[in-house]
Amino acid sequence: MSGSSPRFPRIAPADIVFNGTGYAPVLPRSKGRPDRAYLSDISATCTNLPTGGRSVSRILAVIFTLGALLAPLVGPAEPAVAVACQFTRGFATLHDQIPNIVGNCLENVRYNATTGDGLQMTTRGLLVWRKADNATTFTDGFRTWINGPFGLQTRLNSQRFAWEALDLAALKNATYTVQGPPNGVATLINGTFQVPAAPGSASKITVTLLDQPILFADFTGNGTRDAAVILSVETGGTGVFKYLAIVENQNGVPKNVATTFLGDRVVVQNLTDKGNGTIAVDMLVAGPGEPLCCPTQHVTQTYRLQDNQLVRVS
Repeated sequence: MSGSSPRFPRIAPADIVFNGTGYAPVLPRSKGRPDRAYLSDISATCTNLPTGGRSVSRILAVIFTLGALLAPLVGPAEPAVAVACQFTRGFATLHDQIPNIVGNCLENVRYNATTGDGLQMTTRGLLVWRKADNATTFTDGFRTWINGPFGLQTRLNSQRFAWEALDLAALKNATYTVQGPPNGVATLINGTFQVPAAPGSASKITVTLLDQPILFADFTGNGTRDAAVILSVETGGTGVFKYLAIVENQNGVPKNVATTFLGDRVVVQNLTDKGNGTIAVDMLVAGPGEPLCCPTQHVTQTYRLQDNQLVRVS
C-alpha cells in the first residue's frame, strides 16, 4: 500500500440511517434512481482500504449491478400537485373506483361552452362528463374507462359501445353526403374536408362541420341518440352554403342518413327536437332588399326525417 491515505467516499453523518438490521449509507438519488457515479466512487475507495477493502468492494459491485438492473423498473414519482383542486360528483365516484389509473387532480372541473361537457385534467389523463349521454369517462389517451348504464366498462379510444351517444369528435370525422365536393361525398378530418375546385386551381372546395348548434336526439327511432349538425360548404366563390345533416348512431358509429339545403349565407342559430324525427331550425336569412352577406330576418323552418330524407313540413 502506498503512503498516501485512502480517499473515502463523501458520506456525511446525515447520510447514515438504521435500516432495521444495521446502519447503511443513504445513496444519492437522481429521478428516483441511485446515483451510479456515487456508487462507483465508493467502490473505488473501498478497493484501497487497508483491511477487508476488496471484500467490501465486491459487495458494492453487486449493489451497483443490481442498481443498474432495477433502475429501468423504477418509474418517476407521482408529480406533486400544487394546485388546490378536488374531485366531485361523478368524477369523485370514478376516481374512487380506479384511483391508481385516474391519479390526482390538476384542476377543478370546467365546462366546454359548445358541448356542455365537463372536463378535468389529472396527473394521468382526462376526466370527461358527457352531457349527450350523461356518461362519466376517463381517458389516458389510448384507453377509456366509462361509468355508464352498465357500470364500469373499458374500451380503446377508437372503439364505441352500442349505447354510447355520438360525440363531437366522432361527428367531426364522419362521412357526409352534400353538394359541392366531387361525387357529393365529403369525409371530414377534424371537422374539415378540402379539395381543389378544379385540377391545378388555387380555389378550394371546403366542407366544415360547425361546432354549434348541434342537437342530440333519437331521430331515427333506433333507441339511441343520433345527431343533427350543420355543414358549411364553400366552393371558391362568395357563396357559403349551409346544410342540415342527420347522423344516425349505428352501434356507436356515425352514419349520415339525410342532408338538406338550408340556404346561402344564412346564420343558423338553434336546432330544436320536436319529437318523432322532427327538427325546428331557427336561423337568420336575408330579408327583402337585404344583401346575402348580412341576413337579419328571423325564420323557423321545420323538417321531418322520412325514409332517410329530410322533408320540410313548415
